[in-house]
Amino acid sequence: MVPRAGNVTSKLKAGYLPPNIARLMSQEDREKYVLGQAVGPEPVEQGKFAKYLKDQWASGRLEYDWQRTDKRATARRGRPDFFIFLDGPTTLAIELKGPDGVLSVEQAAFLKNLARLAHRTFIAHSAAQAIRFVELWLYKQAQLDLDV
Repeated sequence: MVPRAGNVTSKLKAGYLPPNIARLMSQEDREKYVLGQAVGPEPVEQGKFAKYLKDQWASGRLEYDWQRTDKRATARRGRPDFFIFLDGPTTLAIELKGPDGVLSVEQAAFLKNLARLAHRTFIAHSAAQAIRFVELWLYKQAQLDLDV
């Protein structure tokens, strides 16, 4: 599937650059312009990923759920940070950890149970990793749509 100009423009505005382009940039430019190249603390990376998801939601590509991180959580302990709902139906569960973050026992158990129930789970250590995971699934769905 060839991306429409509108999709490319929205990705560039959101700070998303394809890896083949980012690879050609200097390290200094990648840190300035490429999401996830300057990996920050977990709340910063979650904010970057949430902005990406909001842009994708606005364009009608997906639905998502993200619990606020500025207040005490009311969700069940161990719940992944993000749930993304795609056509298919496909549900992605993403736990976004900081660069050195590790899963709690509750998080590991929750993700294991989701995987057992045939949901796709992923542990990301940057917004860029999480974005690549979602883009991979969106691309996979586009390929399946072409086969129909």
